[in-house]
Amino acid sequence: MVIAEIVWETWREREAAFKKPSIALLLNTETPSEIALKALSRAVSEVMRPRLAKAETAGPGEEEFRTGNCASVRVPQGVVLRIDEGPDDFEGLLRGIAEGLRARGVDGGFDLYEFEGVAEIPNVSTCSNVICA
Repeated sequence: MVIAEIVWETWREREAAFKKPSIALLLNTETPSEIALKALSRAVSEVMRPRLAKAETAGPGEEEFRTGNCASVRVPQGVVLRIDEGPDDFEGLLRGIAEGLRARGVDGGFDLYEFEGVAEIPNVSTCSNVICA
């Protein structure tokens, strides 16, 4: 699973400019989009479990680990993953998701997604404070 360099560059720029940056990524794969979307939801869920547990361990007065929020949706080009709320360790989150996809037989990569006539990705499948199946 390849992650395009523009993804890392764009994230660094947004992280420097915003308190809670977000990014939309296109999953480029030959896997049919319905199967890719299910695999993506499962990979996100798997990666989020330990992150959510880590966030819950913050004591009073301690800064909570920001897990981020992930949403995915099918688009004409395939599947888009949106990562919001400026997660701590964006790189670990995205690499974990990519590894989860690879483990599920989904090959390809992530590239920056540019919206075309769509103002916002609808929250069809969201994984943050809940675990998606």
